[in-house]
Amino acid sequence: MFHLGREYATGANPARQAEWDQLWQAARFRSVQRMLTAGWGIAWLVEASTRFVMAYMLSPSLTLILSPLLSIGVTIALIAWTIAFARRAQRRAAQSRGAPTTPE
Repeated sequence: MFHLGREYATGANPARQAEWDQLWQAARFRSVQRMLTAGWGIAWLVEASTRFVMAYMLSPSLTLILSPLLSIGVTIALIAWTIAFARRAQRRAAQSRGAPTTPE
């Protein structure tokens, strides 16, 4: 998630990429990145397990309909969770530094 987050947060800007790389020195940042990675990994394992069960329990035609919907739903839920989790982590980091937080 560190590399994916860096790509989306910094684009092709080398200066911003260097800033992102420096964030790894902060224990709190590493913790957030590890939590995001674990969350995505666990969610995809659950999604794959669900597909496996669906393949054995449901008819092939129903599985073909539900499988992509499950994948899309899990992806949307993970993106929403990632955004919310990252914003919450940023607010907590700002509060611990004593910086004023802006309402979102």
